[in-house]
Amino acid sequence: PDALQGYEILPRRVAEKEIDVGSQKRSGFRLLMCSDKECEMQTFEDGIISVAHVTKVLVKLRWLTHPRVVLIIKRPRDFETTKAMIRVMKHLKKKNIVTLVEEKVLSELRESADFAEIADSIYTRPTGEIHTEPIDFIVCLGGDGTMIWTSSLFPRGIPPIISIAMGSLGFLTPFLLGHLEKHLDELLHTPDIFQLSVRARIEAEIHKYDNDGELKHVRTISVMNEVVVDRGPSSSLVHVDLYAGDRTEPITTVQGDGIILATPTGSTAYSLAAGGSMVHPGIPAMAITPICPHSLSFRPIVVADSTNILIKVPDLARHPAKVSFDGRNTVELRRGEELRCVVSDFPLVSVCKQGESKDWFAAMKENFYWNERRVQKAHGTTTNPQPPDSKI
Repeated sequence: PDALQGYEILPRRVAEKEIDVGSQKRSGFRLLMCSDKECEMQTFEDGIISVAHVTKVLVKLRWLTHPRVVLIIKRPRDFETTKAMIRVMKHLKKKNIVTLVEEKVLSELRESADFAEIADSIYTRPTGEIHTEPIDFIVCLGGDGTMIWTSSLFPRGIPPIISIAMGSLGFLTPFLLGHLEKHLDELLHTPDIFQLSVRARIEAEIHKYDNDGELKHVRTISVMNEVVVDRGPSSSLVHVDLYAGDRTEPITTVQGDGIILATPTGSTAYSLAAGGSMVHPGIPAMAITPICPHSLSFRPIVVADSTNILIKVPDLARHPAKVSFDGRNTVELRRGEELRCVVSDFPLVSVCKQGESKDWFAAMKENFYWNERRVQKAHGTTTNPQPPDSKI
């Protein structure tokens, strides 16, 4: 053809011998795999990468020694939870277990006619000192808010929690009061009967300027649900820069009503209401959800639990930002001040009724009515194929 003029047409060559690749093996290699805490070297001699799942599908509790001290946390100023607390104390006293309660709860217990019966098996500590006691496990009587309060008492390691539903919603409280003694006996004496849910918490560091103009770390707070950075009472958009990992430049600038950093547990709370995804509690991750962003393309994302998050108020910001931690402890961040968040090394461990996944899906169905609708009818004949007579 004319289009091929000037080009040399090379003859098709046939290989003199076939190359047998079927007998060849892949080259082996090693992979250096690192988290933010540690590194490990894995060897793959056959060149095929196979990695174990990161998430734990089964976590069970087995006591090495018999529990001796139990902390009981109740919903405050509530008569029914006070009755339930005394009921728990009576049962644990029979097992030679001492119970610890908050100082502010003792006055409620003293008003009970049964107080004298359990007075010699309880003791109290100020709220700020409870985490220093040798507590073996915690009985939580209330709702999800009571669980959040319990988490806040332990900035580092927190004992396993068995939560009894005596609140409003009960997304995190799978056990019912009617079988309380049975569940406590099983927890104390039956090895491996209960699975545990290991729920990530966020460790948030606040960095503010001191009187000398130096940026200093002023406080660390452990968070069970979410850290919220918002505009507070200001009518202007919040303006903060968001950094992730070891990046020296922000991954984005947040302009809107605010931003939420949520744990998988908190993903079904404020983050969900702001349009974020529900995240299974077994997934090692942190959800980042904007609140009414000025840019419609700013969508929620989920990052790995090894990702360090930094939020900084830039010099161009018109107003300070407000930061709250599980809805409490509001702090103001001014220009140049920072909030640093990582997934904590100290999770919240709760006792499951059926299992982590079963409890989670049951809670979504029972509390959120997740995807509940009437099933559409199948095609074909119906039980009443003829429509009723109509006079219209």
